[in-house]
Amino acid sequence: MKSASIGASVEGESIAVQCRKYFQLIPFRHEKLKKTVYPFKISIFGKVTIVKTIEEGIELVCEQSMLEVDDEIQGQAIFGHCSKAVPKPQIINATGTHKASFIKTRGHSYARVDTGLRELLQANKLSSEQE
Repeated sequence: MKSASIGASVEGESIAVQCRKYFQLIPFRHEKLKKTVYPFKISIFGKVTIVKTIEEGIELVCEQSMLEVDDEIQGQAIFGHCSKAVPKPQIINATGTHKASFIKTRGHSYARVDTGLRELLQANKLSSEQE
C-alpha cells in the first residue's frame, strides 16, 4: 500500500471515498476516455482508496497514477470522476463527534488531490513568518 498527498492520483475499476463534504458535479464527455464521466469533488479531509484494480488495456487518465489495490491519497480537496453514476453517499458516524460520507464508485474511476486554499494560505503564512 502506498499513500500520497498533494498532486498524487489514483485510478481503478472501483475506488472507496471517505470525506466530510461531498459535491456531485455535472457529467461531461471526457476527451481522452471518449465517454461520459460523472465528476465529484470532496473536501474537509478526504481519503480515496483503490478497491479494484483497473483492467488491462484501458487507457489511463494520468500515467503517474497509483494503480494497486489499497493505494490511497488524502487531502483537503480531491477532484475525481467515474464512468458510471456515483451512488448516493452513506453517512456514518466516523468518530464520536463527526459524521463522514462513504462512497464506493463503479467503472473506471480517477481521483487527484488538489492543492486546497487552506494549504496555500498556511504555506504563505509560514513563509512570511520565517522572513
